[in-house]
Amino acid sequence: MNNVIALYGKRIQADSAQVFKHLLGLLSRRGFKIICEEQTADTLVQFGISKDGYSSLFTKETIASYSPKMVLSVGGDGTFLGAASLVEDKDIPILGINCGRMGFLANVARADIETAVEMIAAENYALSYRDILGFESEGDTQVSGTALNEVSILKSDMASLLTIHVYINGDFLTTYWADGLVISTPTGSTAYSMSAGGPIICPDCRLLLLTPVSPHNLTLRPMAIPVESKLEICVESRSGDYILSADSEMYKRKDSCPVRVATGDYKIKVVQLPGTNFYGTIRKKLYWGEDMRNSKQ
Repeated sequence: MNNVIALYGKRIQADSAQVFKHLLGLLSRRGFKIICEEQTADTLVQFGISKDGYSSLFTKETIASYSPKMVLSVGGDGTFLGAASLVEDKDIPILGINCGRMGFLANVARADIETAVEMIAAENYALSYRDILGFESEGDTQVSGTALNEVSILKSDMASLLTIHVYINGDFLTTYWADGLVISTPTGSTAYSMSAGGPIICPDCRLLLLTPVSPHNLTLRPMAIPVESKLEICVESRSGDYILSADSEMYKRKDSCPVRVATGDYKIKVVQLPGTNFYGTIRKKLYWGEDMRNSKQ
């Protein structure tokens, strides 16, 4: 049985450092070999957690050589997105321990950590396979990468709208006059897209979601398109530039630099523990369907 567990954190505070300390004890007692991401380990030293507690330290470049059973992402959803960027196409599952606020991806509460470790030891969990987005933009400088939640086109000038021309598989779709456009996976439908008025999509669905941000067109609404679609996006702005955002990464681009977006050629494996599911998460986190009449039943 693979007994290697990788630990990863981001923007670690005193309270989340205590979660790491608790996890180290639990995993050690269950006989797991614990490896930790280098920058995470460096930060934890500031909270009195010695590097001697790990079998090894790893980086993005070396994690695959340890063949971990999974990565435990300790933090919020932003940390989970960082873990997804860390593992990329290396076929390593991720389980999110929630030390943040919302916790759609990092949905294991602190009170449930001991139970989670027992389930990991017993291999009592399932895997959810999540599509990612790949993007590239050429110009004076070229940028490319992947995103688990969304790729967004956003204005860099607070005073003016963007004119966003969208082509799908070479065919012209429409022009958005808006503050921006969110291209989202189902996983990302509960993130920026939802805040912009997009629908919530079950993460097991396979599609892409186009959600305009504050559109100045009464006739435009969020739109779902086939997962195989290839998008090309051309932008016009008064400022001459715009922001390309991919999850937590942001790039300033000139209007002359189009963006191409398509579903990536690998999936992120998300660990799903028994007793947790997407519908329960949105009820709990978003108060989905909350109605005072339900309490009277």
